[in-house]
Amino acid sequence: MFLRWIRGPERATELRRRRTAESPLDLGRVISRSLDPQKVAQKIGDSVWRLLGSEAAAVYRLEEETGDLIALAVSGPRTPVIRGSRVRRGMGTIGRAVRDRGPIVSADLLADPQVILSSGTHRAVLAVPLIANERIVGALAVSQRQGWQFDDEQIRVAQLFADQAALALDHARLYEETRGRLHDAETLLAVSQAAGPTVEPRDALRRITRLLVQAIGADCGGLLYFDVLEDRVVPLAGYRVPRDLKRLIAAGPVSLQHPFFDRIRRLEAPLCASESQGDARLQEDPWTRSFAHRSLLILPVRVKDEVRAAFTIAWTKDAHSFPDEELRLVEAIANQAALGIENLELLEGLRSRQRSLEAMLEAVHQLSSLQPLETVLHRIAEACGHLLGASSIGFRIVEGDELVVAGTFGDAKALMPTDRLKIGESLSGRIAASGEPLVVPDLAGDPRLFDSHRERVRRLGYQAFLGVPVKIGGRAAGVLTVHTQKKRGFSDEDVAIVSAFAAQAATAMENARLYEELRRAYEQVSLTQERLAQAQKMEAIGQLAGGVAHDFNNLLTVITGRAVLLRDEIGDNPRLGRHVKLIERTAGRAENLTRQLLAFGRKQILQPKVLDLNAVVGGVGTMLRRLISEDIDLLTKPGATRPAVKADPGQLEQVLMNLVVNARDAMPNGGRVTIETANVVVDAARAAQNAEAKVGPYVELTVSDTGCGMDAVTCAKIFEPFFTTKEPGKGTGLGLATVYGIVTQSGGHITVASEPGRGTTFKIYLPAVVDSVSVEDDALASALRRGSETVLLVEDEEELRELVAETLEASGYTLLKATDCQEAVRIAAEHAGPIDLLLTDVIMPHMSGRDLAERIQPRRPTMAVAFLQKPFAPSTVSHKVREVLDQHHSLDVSSRARSAEWAASRNHGGSSGR
Repeated sequence: MFLRWIRGPERATELRRRRTAESPLDLGRVISRSLDPQKVAQKIGDSVWRLLGSEAAAVYRLEEETGDLIALAVSGPRTPVIRGSRVRRGMGTIGRAVRDRGPIVSADLLADPQVILSSGTHRAVLAVPLIANERIVGALAVSQRQGWQFDDEQIRVAQLFADQAALALDHARLYEETRGRLHDAETLLAVSQAAGPTVEPRDALRRITRLLVQAIGADCGGLLYFDVLEDRVVPLAGYRVPRDLKRLIAAGPVSLQHPFFDRIRRLEAPLCASESQGDARLQEDPWTRSFAHRSLLILPVRVKDEVRAAFTIAWTKDAHSFPDEELRLVEAIANQAALGIENLELLEGLRSRQRSLEAMLEAVHQLSSLQPLETVLHRIAEACGHLLGASSIGFRIVEGDELVVAGTFGDAKALMPTDRLKIGESLSGRIAASGEPLVVPDLAGDPRLFDSHRERVRRLGYQAFLGVPVKIGGRAAGVLTVHTQKKRGFSDEDVAIVSAFAAQAATAMENARLYEELRRAYEQVSLTQERLAQAQKMEAIGQLAGGVAHDFNNLLTVITGRAVLLRDEIGDNPRLGRHVKLIERTAGRAENLTRQLLAFGRKQILQPKVLDLNAVVGGVGTMLRRLISEDIDLLTKPGATRPAVKADPGQLEQVLMNLVVNARDAMPNGGRVTIETANVVVDAARAAQNAEAKVGPYVELTVSDTGCGMDAVTCAKIFEPFFTTKEPGKGTGLGLATVYGIVTQSGGHITVASEPGRGTTFKIYLPAVVDSVSVEDDALASALRRGSETVLLVEDEEELRELVAETLEASGYTLLKATDCQEAVRIAAEHAGPIDLLLTDVIMPHMSGRDLAERIQPRRPTMAVAFLQKPFAPSTVSHKVREVLDQHHSLDVSSRARSAEWAASRNHGGSSGR
């Protein structure tokens, strides 16, 4: 209320002075007790209003950033000013007071062109600037009703209060700054602790984001990382992120090539948008448009002078201004975040190298076990692809002058449609030729690429290519290629990683070579062991079969011999003659069976001769064609040179007949049988595959058919006696066993190759006769059947021995009979007269017939030796004995003649010498 002059001017002036002296003291006590600018301003306004008796008073604070004056406190019952209202810089009475740095008095505001209090009846205004330490911090305004005049005393009082208010506001400002700096320091300390060395970088960045949002009073915020290697924007942290924005971020990454983020990466200072909804700089932001916001702050985070991340801070309720102190704080926080980003990249680098090491160790682990090359290369390609994040890894290996696809991962098959490339062709071929890595950043545009490859590259969206040679001993043994769909292409680190995998692949290829050699050696040893076991089994079976056939032949010889003698005794009696013929026919069938068993057991007596195998094949051709049906073709392909072998012609014909008959039975619906001959050389490698084979020249006899074929199990048993795949009654199971025995006894070996539905091929290898040997005569015919020579007969079967003795004695021979080899040796030693012929069985107890002959002949050098093939007829014995003796006598005469000629030449030479 106004001071009245009812007490007189002197009294009023005294009261005003007293109050003027007391009010600043009271104000000082208030200032000393409070550092709140709002409270101090309110006390100053109230004091001025009461002391000066004005209608209203207001205290303003100067905003340094804008120069505007903002009402901190208003006093008076009819004040037209609203706390927080703003007076633009230089406007109104208080604006002129700040500008002129002195008091301004306006007696009538309506007449003043710059009016700041226009409501109510206030017309007079007194404005005083608040100056502290030569610095304007605000202004004091006092308003009064129309017609009021402010005198000098009132101006002095207002100035006094203004000085006090200036000091108080400056003091509060300093306190606020100090408290702000303390808050900033505490915030930075918390940020520093959040990014400590023991904190995982991602957790540290999440804490820093939360502290930043809280420090500047924002509503939400997040941190985006710019992954230049993967060309994408990666959300690293978020605080109170709106749900709609979360859904948008989860939809997929955004490329760094996006125009908005491309501009963000070039920011030199924070992007401050107080009115963010209408800010043109934010219109292309793909994410922040998804939620409502009033103000936005985009704060770049620099790592080594490059923007590697950015904070996006939003105010969704109230608009926000950005004072310098706040910007300094957020930039300091950004520097701390930069350390977190750098630590994150270092950690990711370490983890990447760890993954590389683990992938390498896995590759080494794969190499430590022997595996096929393609399997190892595929696993190395897979590990390389996972490590690089590439979806196409491929290997090509050198084969001659070409590169062949060997191992792939991902889309490599589609990107490598040409299985074989010439060295020097396309990109991989050039790498193999140069031996150097090749990086192609624009793959589709490279002119060296094949057009067919280029089309696939474009269709699948691949951008870049990296190829590294796989070197073994300094030469390119292959090429490792990587394709990527990322626009960034490949870095030097990628080249180093792929080169390391290429080195592992080189080791894999070398190990695979050793593995293949070891596998082949193992298979060869296994095959040799298998064949040796088979040979031993066949030998054992042959021994058994030969023994059985020998004993059975002894019985058959007695049966057939006695049947012949019986036939001579009964004469022309038809009834008894029929029985004898039946005995002879049955014995003949049994004889054929035992002959096959002896052939398998290699116990039959062969009469080998030097033969032209082509002639043998041609000679039996007519007979073989009669054995097969009309719907089977028989082709013979003789070798270009005359293949000579030494074998029993009859047994060789038996081999061909058995094989052709076997082929016929395998082709019930017709087909083709082919017989071929050729001269071959069996080397050490081929000899190692068959326990019965030896190194040297051979004649190869091949019999192949187009029949039903056999499986591996059947092939392993076909040479065993009595094994047959034919129906009961249609085969004895001795045909191929006989073939096996004849071939092996002739010094050769036999192989078979067959698959179900693809026919069968038998290959017989007989030792070739290299030297020229004359063909022996079939037999030396002799009409003489009787004789007078002495024969030593050795036979352990009593019946057979007596039969042979009776037959030969009837022919005039003198017989010395022995039951075994020991007795024969004794007789040969004790007999005083000559022994012209040793007639012995081949197989006997304790000693063979051949061993017996070698034992006796040194003492009986003129003695001939004869072996008889059982069973035989009595006439055969007489004929054979006469044939052997005649041949022996002929040889003795020739030997004596040659000796006489040699002696005569010696004597003639001696005479001439004298």
